[in-house]
Amino acid sequence: LFRSANAINLPWADAVAAVNALHSGQYGLTDGSTAGSWRMPTRSEMQSLTDRQQPNHADYFNNTFNFAAQYTATLGTLYQAAPFTGFATFHYYWTSTTDAADTTKAWTVFSCDFGVYDTVKTTNGYTLAVR
Repeated sequence: LFRSANAINLPWADAVAAVNALHSGQYGLTDGSTAGSWRMPTRSEMQSLTDRQQPNHADYFNNTFNFAAQYTATLGTLYQAAPFTGFATFHYYWTSTTDAADTTKAWTVFSCDFGVYDTVKTTNGYTLAVR
């Protein structure tokens, strides 16, 4: 998992190229990956990360959670590590999905409410990387 959520902040085409060129040794990656191993997530993949019970996804993705109050009696203290580092608040995250009605735009997901918006591709935005 590429956990650095604020490492790539570029216009859409440049962000796609940066993700496609991503490899071990960049942005703290030590997984042995090579250029071409990573890609930008699709609109559906980004939306699958959402939890509608969370009031602010950016804060949720940046926190480590302690489930001790619920599970201490049976399992001891449990922690869920933060899935990302630097998940930007009040910013748009690119998806690889172009808006079919206007190819000058691509779908983005807003970091706080995970709403989906079509955004002009020349606008700077953050991106995640998946493989």
